[in-house]
Amino acid sequence: MLGLFNRHNAKSSDDIWRRMLDCLPSPVILNRIDPGHEGVVFANDAFARNIGARSAADLIGRQISSFFAAEQPEGRKLSDMVRHVESHVARDGRWTGPVNFERADGGLLGVMCDVTFVAYDGAAYALSIVQDLKAAEREAEQRRV
Repeated sequence: MLGLFNRHNAKSSDDIWRRMLDCLPSPVILNRIDPGHEGVVFANDAFARNIGARSAADLIGRQISSFFAAEQPEGRKLSDMVRHVESHVARDGRWTGPVNFERADGGLLGVMCDVTFVAYDGAAYALSIVQDLKAAEREAEQRRV
């Protein structure tokens, strides 16, 4: 066990958090939302796999809106969905609901997204944890069997 610890030993508290988030089985993405500084600053491997990216590193710096499909749940347009989520996060500090992402191959990925506002070191971020809705349905069906 100690050998495993030594191989994965984090050097700083930021590195510890990064490693812990990267090990999660749930897709996680951290997006900086300060005007003029917007963009993805972290995505774990699970998010990269779900979206069909070659690696999580390929997602850094992208605008969060680049992951969203043009047509959103309840017939919303992308611009309406972005305003909807932003208004809830601004008012409540969080938002949970369905979102349609567009995978790298052009396919649609329906997810349940939990977005939480985070302020850190003078900057504003949105931390999103997502769950693939079809995968959740398959897991629930397997439990019923």
